[in-house]
Amino acid sequence: EIYTLSLHDALPISSTVETATKETDPFTRAAAQLGTKRPLRDPQLRRIVSEMREGAVAHAEKELTAYLAAHPRDPDALFLRARALYRLDRCEEALEALRACLEAAPDFTAARSEYAKQLGDMNRYVPALAELDRLLAEVPGNPHFRQMKARILAIVGENEESLQMWSSLA
Repeated sequence: EIYTLSLHDALPISSTVETATKETDPFTRAAAQLGTKRPLRDPQLRRIVSEMREGAVAHAEKELTAYLAAHPRDPDALFLRARALYRLDRCEEALEALRACLEAAPDFTAARSEYAKQLGDMNRYVPALAELDRLLAEVPGNPHFRQMKARILAIVGENEESLQMWSSLA
């Protein structure tokens, strides 16, 4: 079973992609497909992902911190730690881990998407929109990125642009 780094804490490809393709929701499909670009091969990280999925997020975060002491620029571990930190409501640390992840792997699409999401969740709309613009420059038709951007545009009062994006998603 191959694990992927997606927006769902790294799920096995078989469950993520098959479920998404069975669904008619293009947003779910687009989000699930982010992880297929980056398979998670390290057995230690896969074990940690399993712990996270079982709810042992605090323990997983400690293991990821120890792992990163030996591999400080490992983008997969940085991404997973950011996810764990965010779930532990340590949002500033999560953003720092995502920034380090993106410095190490600027093409890590799922990490950039997570970074944009977390920035938006923390009401940092200008940098969130900048990240979404970068993602949309790579994949202009991605409905997941377009939906995220449309939501933020509505929040910041860019109603006309937001409505245009929403109508293009319909």
